[in-house]
Amino acid sequence: MKRKVQISLLLLLAAVFSAFGQTLPALPKASEITVGTLPDNVSYYLVNNTVSKGYADFALIRKSYSDIDASRAALSALPHFPGDKPYRFLARKGVGYSRSGFLSSSEDAVVYRFQDVPIFDSAASDSTLLLIFDLIEACPTEQAIVISGDISASKFPDKLKTMSLFVGKREKAPERAPYVWNPSDTAQFTFLTGARKDIASMEVEYRFPRPDRKLMATPQPLVTQMFVRELSGIVGKRLRSACRAADIPLAGFSYRFKDASLSGSDERIAFRVSTAPVHIPAVTAELSRIIAHIDEQGVAMDEYTDMRDRIVSEEMRDAANKPVTNAAWVDRCVSAWLYGSHLASEAKISEFFARRSLTPEHEMAMFNRFCSALLSPSANLSVRYEFPSGTEPGREELEEKFRSSWSYARLDTLDRVKYRVNYADTLSLVVPETRVRATRSVSEPITGGELWSFSNGMKVIFKKTSMKNEFRYGFLIRGGYPGVNGLLPGEAPFVADMLTRYEVAGMKGVDFRNMLRANGIVMNAGVTVSDLRITGTAPAAKLSLLMKSLLSLAGARTLDTENFEYFKSGEALRLSAADFTIPSINSVVDSIMCPEYIYHDRKSISSLRDDLPERAETYFSRQFRNCSDGVLVLIGDLDGFAVKK
Repeated sequence: MKRKVQISLLLLLAAVFSAFGQTLPALPKASEITVGTLPDNVSYYLVNNTVSKGYADFALIRKSYSDIDASRAALSALPHFPGDKPYRFLARKGVGYSRSGFLSSSEDAVVYRFQDVPIFDSAASDSTLLLIFDLIEACPTEQAIVISGDISASKFPDKLKTMSLFVGKREKAPERAPYVWNPSDTAQFTFLTGARKDIASMEVEYRFPRPDRKLMATPQPLVTQMFVRELSGIVGKRLRSACRAADIPLAGFSYRFKDASLSGSDERIAFRVSTAPVHIPAVTAELSRIIAHIDEQGVAMDEYTDMRDRIVSEEMRDAANKPVTNAAWVDRCVSAWLYGSHLASEAKISEFFARRSLTPEHEMAMFNRFCSALLSPSANLSVRYEFPSGTEPGREELEEKFRSSWSYARLDTLDRVKYRVNYADTLSLVVPETRVRATRSVSEPITGGELWSFSNGMKVIFKKTSMKNEFRYGFLIRGGYPGVNGLLPGEAPFVADMLTRYEVAGMKGVDFRNMLRANGIVMNAGVTVSDLRITGTAPAAKLSLLMKSLLSLAGARTLDTENFEYFKSGEALRLSAADFTIPSINSVVDSIMCPEYIYHDRKSISSLRDDLPERAETYFSRQFRNCSDGVLVLIGDLDGFAVKK
């Protein structure tokens, strides 16, 4: 067995040392957080967060060896709520709860959560605090209070200290048994029966050891997170490409990362693929081969650079524009108290990803070493299958398929060209040959911005906002579903999908979308009864690239009908997987209420006909010829003079 038990502590430390010099500093605590300890040994975390004006989330944390039944029973009777049920008081005041109710438990903690407490109602907020201190008094060990919301962090500590005078001093909680890493040399295969009649899934999960507590507040967990994001993106792109080449339709691919801030146990990364039951053996072979190639041969510079650039672009775009909910801040503070996790701001985290000083060559070498240490055909590996009842293939067949595909992949020389996905070269995009001039500029009353009219008839709404390094855009052209000939009920929602079925400026549709994503550009297409719209977000530095991409989509696209059957088969699986979800149920209700309405949102695979790409192309061509009958909206961190020019 390779040294799987030595998962990259030295490697990750080396990455951090290279990025930050010769020391390993803790990440700075976000300025909106105040941390302290009350005289009764109760810790507190106060977060000044104005995302929900007038409201805050309150939480109380206990170690998990508390009596769970007693903790739950306390919400029915507390000293300062005589003759009243505490949970009924909370309900009367409109105080909310999580999916687990007012109380949730894990292997490490019991957490009371009281969401959306109305701070503007002092009786409600003060009584909720009184309720929390009653709960503290009921348990003799040290605990922690978290309050996140529209609060004054300078005033709350005094209020907490005053209320704590009525609570006896809490004892230090006994230490849990120290974390121990228990490696495994044998892969575990599990077979389950699922509820989806047409969908089967495969999940490959690897365990690796959590960082030491003293490193949890340093950049080391961010390095792990960065490598996990890159690995998952590369595996997903390779798998989609391989399945497309092998004509294997996918219902979906996703990854899951359970990092050390979420529990006190091992860290885990899992790749999950969903498809038709008949394709699971082939998917098993493809996924095993892809992971084996990365384990044995690593990734090439072009592939790694594209994934790295994508993450950098996304983080630079979002660095100062990620609102953190009160519930999310509570989660972070709970993790900080239980596991020592960092309390850095979103801007600081994004800055780490976007502005790290490692060279791509150095970083790729460490990434490949990380993958080699993590990935294995057997060590610390669990493979789980889920099949509809009665469709299970032979278990021994699938286990052998996974192992043999891995063994064959070791002998392969990976065709690097097959996975070459460098999207930095955008020279093929359309560049306008002529310039137009602005003929009019007036105030725009709805957005509070400016409305510009240009000599070719185009109209632009522009507004500069407080967003940082990012802007939002929308390109709308009047004329929607009625402009597409012969739509059947349930066929209309597929029209917008057809805009992704084109080669754009010589790039395959998937390469065009990957190019945008590698540059941090989000582009969504939509068609409604009234208009065609292309919307999304982009880094401020990528405005020129976005404009060239929109021009190319409008005037340099070629209809690609070659893989339409593959698209249909994949859509059939995705729609089956989405059955009985809330959006699907709502769409069914809408279609029942208005059976004559043919433009409802519920997709029907039986209504999707083979000539829709051609009918949609007629519609798109007409729309893009009439761009002057629409408007381009640009709102965000942009300079108006430069944009207009």
